Amino acid sequence: MLQLIKELEQYDRFKREEQPLEMLHLKLRTLCRDLTAALKTAPEDQVLKERLARLQQELAELESRAPWIVREYPVELALWGPGAGLL
Repeated sequence: MLQLIKELEQYDRFKREEQPLEMLHLKLRTLCRDLTAALKTAPEDQVLKERLARLQQELAELESRAPWIVREYPVELALWGPGAGLL
């Protein structure tokens, strides 16, 4: 029982610390998507191109700092799900 409580505390701490990164990642991806769509209507707009390049760089840096964000499966499953540690 103590082990279960410890795992729940670890999961809670993980979510508190990492959820802001997930939110930032979603925001950056959404902005990149919107800028890409805007560039389709105005492909010569240099300001949009520069902003998109900057956001894509920020996104790449975030993904290199926290590679678990772009995994195909949720990190929670790998760490605390059935058969944890097998993925």
